Amino acid sequence: MMILAGIDYSMTSPAICIYDSSKPLTFENLFFYNRNDIKKVQGVKGNVHIEPHEAWDKIPELRYRQIAAWAVDKLVKHKVDLVSLEGYSMGSSSGLVFNIAENTSVLKQMMFDKGLKFVSNSPSSVKKNFQGKGNAKKDQMCEEFYKRLGVKPFEIFGGKQYDAPENDLVDSFANMLMGM
Repeated sequence: MMILAGIDYSMTSPAICIYDSSKPLTFENLFFYNRNDIKKVQGVKGNVHIEPHEAWDKIPELRYRQIAAWAVDKLVKHKVDLVSLEGYSMGSSSGLVFNIAENTSVLKQMMFDKGLKFVSNSPSSVKKNFQGKGNAKKDQMCEEFYKRLGVKPFEIFGGKQYDAPENDLVDSFANMLMGM
């Protein structure tokens, strides 16, 4: 038995999926956490928790620490044994490659300081393991999630299909599976 976590980490919509491997792998046995500033999707809906970001006063380092502290708090609360974290997507089209790397580094440092074991997997290996194609698109990843678990997360919290935070929650699940 292990408590596993998968993280799809970002500055705008970080997502965590936590699973106790002693239980059947069903949607009901997963805990999902996300930070997202879209008010209509925020709240606790069963095992899906979507919280707003804290104010960060335009200081990027403060933002990185707040997001990392939020994530580490969830991991420690659930006594996670292994975290599977998606590696950097250096092809990021947002122009924020260095910010993304700095943000993720803060998380890794905080997990290391708390004694949390983690592995990092390339985005293409996560997609290939989960959906069968290393270049799977967001809609393909979500459709695979629907097939496997019989749930469409966007229907739970009222968001847009295939959009954040749904695709982030799906990716966190796919990352968690990499730790199994």
